[in-house]
Amino acid sequence: MARIGRLSLTDVLRKEGFITEDDLKKAEQHQRNNGGLLSYVLVKLGL
Repeated sequence: MARIGRLSLTDVLRKEGFITEDDLKKAEQHQRNNGGLLSYVLVKLGL
């Protein structure tokens, strides 16, 4: 995941409430099945 200073993009999205711990667990499964945490996050954000 991309880093912004010392924080990862995932850290920022979680802190701002865009994703939850449950989303991260689902993203890990998605990453195994579909090849990308970023793609899961983008779908979750509706992008």
